[in-house]
Amino acid sequence: MPSIDTRHAAWRIVGLYAALSIIWLVCSDTLLSMFVVEQHYHRIFATGKGMLFIAITAGLLHALLSRAFRKMAEQQKALQEIDQRLQFAIEATGDGVWDWDIVNDKVNYSTSCKSILGYGEDEIGDSLAEWETRVHPDDWLTCRSALDKHLIGQSTYYNSEYRLRHKDGSYSWVLARGMVVERSADGTPLRAVGTVTDISAHRRLEEDLRQSREMFRLFMQHTPAAVFIKDTETRHVFVNDHFLQVFNADTDDVIGKTNSEIFPSTIARQITEEDYRILQEGVSTHSRIQIPRGHDTFSWEVYKFAIPDEARNNTYLGGIAIDITEQQALAEERDRLFSRLRLLFDRLPIGCIVTDPDLIINEWNPAAEQIFGFTKDEMVHSNSLTMVFSVKARSVLNQTLEKMITGDQTTSFISENLTKEGKTISCEWHATPLREQGGLIGILAMGQDITERIRTDEAVLQYQERLRNLATSLTVMQERERRSMAMTLHDGVGQPLALARIKLGYLRSLPLAANHQLLAAEITSLVEQSIDITRSLTTEISPPILYQVGLSAALEDLVETFRVHHGLPVTFLDDCLEKPLPDDIKIFFYQAVRELLMNALKHARASAVQVLCNLHDDTIEVSVRDNGAGFPVPAAASLEIDSGYGLFNIGERVQHLGGSMRIDSAPGQGTAITILLAIH
Repeated sequence: MPSIDTRHAAWRIVGLYAALSIIWLVCSDTLLSMFVVEQHYHRIFATGKGMLFIAITAGLLHALLSRAFRKMAEQQKALQEIDQRLQFAIEATGDGVWDWDIVNDKVNYSTSCKSILGYGEDEIGDSLAEWETRVHPDDWLTCRSALDKHLIGQSTYYNSEYRLRHKDGSYSWVLARGMVVERSADGTPLRAVGTVTDISAHRRLEEDLRQSREMFRLFMQHTPAAVFIKDTETRHVFVNDHFLQVFNADTDDVIGKTNSEIFPSTIARQITEEDYRILQEGVSTHSRIQIPRGHDTFSWEVYKFAIPDEARNNTYLGGIAIDITEQQALAEERDRLFSRLRLLFDRLPIGCIVTDPDLIINEWNPAAEQIFGFTKDEMVHSNSLTMVFSVKARSVLNQTLEKMITGDQTTSFISENLTKEGKTISCEWHATPLREQGGLIGILAMGQDITERIRTDEAVLQYQERLRNLATSLTVMQERERRSMAMTLHDGVGQPLALARIKLGYLRSLPLAANHQLLAAEITSLVEQSIDITRSLTTEISPPILYQVGLSAALEDLVETFRVHHGLPVTFLDDCLEKPLPDDIKIFFYQAVRELLMNALKHARASAVQVLCNLHDDTIEVSVRDNGAGFPVPAAASLEIDSGYGLFNIGERVQHLGGSMRIDSAPGQGTAITILLAIH
């Protein structure tokens, strides 16, 4: 490495050589002229003089240069030792060293410099571009600007933090420092040296610290509690925003202030005594305190604790205060509601039982005691609800429990239950799942003894069945009476009238006076009217065609009567299959269709009515359909026909006969009533 001392030594050697050369030339030529006169010897001695000068100057130069080179070697060795010690010191710190020959754009990167990026000794070249191409795109301008400012002399040192791409593709934060160590006469930088330090861990620590501070700030800013920190003199050294909002204060009103400067005296004294105890004993406390604010008093739940330093001395007191005024009011309201619910629970006339998910009883009201005979003390926390269920009814209880576990709501069922005396009773149950956060925590079971009601219902059903049988018998008897009346009209009135009409015809064929002929014609007309009325009454009371021909013919005749005599636009459709039916079934269908047609005539306001009679295998189907006004189906049961038979009665009769009736209707959509009966 060239140095200022080396250049001075070279100039001294040159100066000495020049001085000796001049002295030798002047002195040797003068002496030679004085002692050698002959020309021949003069040339010989001149040549020898030159050779002697060369030998003397060569030896002198050798001695001078040897001495200079020896001193240079010693200096070089000393510099190398210093450089090596410096290199070891830098590498011991983990820093990399770089030496940039700016003129030739050559950079000597140390091994540590390359290892920071995960590269080996021979994996990075010696150009500046090798380094710059690895700078993160977002940091390149900042990094280059700092270097350029230093190169032109705007900064004493080069100092920049930026990210470099690691061999594995990740980026490491580095701190690059250096300075120009050699410039030309005009200030152009020639050489710069510096170090590179991996500060990724430091950056991560800084980021973690920043995030922790930001997290602490956000936590304190958004926590719904009032947070405070006090020193050993109970002066407030920190409060969060919620604290300031609650007490309607600014930071200056609180920071550095003691309890007595913020709170009323009685409250402040109580708080201060507790604060000193916490600081002295190092304990944590949990208390509730009421603090007046304006015209209101607010309840606070306060948690306080000592904060020790590294020497475990309690130097600070921390605390969290939560406004529980609203929660306390809700708790009081909840207690009042719970008391009312408890009163209602105990006074309900229905047995109320609360169990856990395993059916262990937790609550048992007085009504349950009356139903089952077990007292509350006998059942609560010691017995399962299955205790009051018979063996065959427990399967129903288990199925109900499974439904509630899977999410079903209130379930109702009737089961066989047992009393304390071993008596079997029937109970109607309504079981409701009790849930908390989606999970089943218990079951509310409400039971009612319906043993007497079941007996009453069975008696009513038996009575209704007897009434249906009686109604059927009455209908059959009524029809027999109708048929007898029809036969009486036909035989006792219709036939004599027919005979009278024949004889009147014979009488009119005789030569009678004109006035007698007129009288006979009038009598004949009256007899014929009587015959028509008798025939109509006979059909109305009990149509002979129903027994003599069958249901289809009777229905067709009935449809024709409604169309001709009542003006109802009705048609009849039949599948023309033989329908062997007993008389009571034929009578029922005939009466039902007649009353359904009368209903359509009076209520439907229909422009088209159809009566259909079909046989499907062993089932007969009779339908009456219209395109009239229609009605809501639930109201059908209350819709009665003038005769008193009504849809309800038709349905009851169909049910008694073992058939079914379907009603399809809606307001403005017409009506279709279909009756199905099996032929036995």
